Amino acid sequence: MFKLNSIKPNPDNPRVATPEAIEDLKKSIEADPELLEYNQITYNKEKLIIKGNQRYKCLIALGYKEVPNDWVKDGSKLSKEKQRKLMIIDNTHAGSWDWKELEKWDDLELKELGIDVPELSSPEKLVRNKKKKISIEIKTEAKFKQAKSLINFFLSEGVDVGEILIKALREEKKK
Repeated sequence: MFKLNSIKPNPDNPRVATPEAIEDLKKSIEADPELLEYNQITYNKEKLIIKGNQRYKCLIALGYKEVPNDWVKDGSKLSKEKQRKLMIIDNTHAGSWDWKELEKWDDLELKELGIDVPELSSPEKLVRNKKKKISIEIKTEAKFKQAKSLINFFLSEGVDVGEILIKALREEKKK
């Protein structure tokens, strides 16, 4: 077994997590702790965590003092430059989601896995979690599908859909 108090969070870690994200990660760890074997916490020779700072914090919060050895990895052989790269690479997620494909998944399951899911399963839910919502009546199925598709696209690109809507409505009002 590996003693968690033998390593510590890296003060140079550039990633932060909201309390909600930490709670979601804790739930994920509680549900499937064995998955940590495949996404190990990696540390350097100074015993600072290179990869897995948030997972480490969640394990401590969940009362873990020791974990199986295959949940952690010694990254001491990596150069300082490679350690820095790994710290960033572990915290970036290139690409974007195929929201049409993700519609086949349960929203709650995706949220539990840490995915910020746009709530588009009904026409009343047009924005991401924790933000203000409005309800828009769309009269035809074809227009609803087109609007949903466009909203999914812009949300997956990180665009503020509300700002686009406000601009379009202001332009329409000027006419």
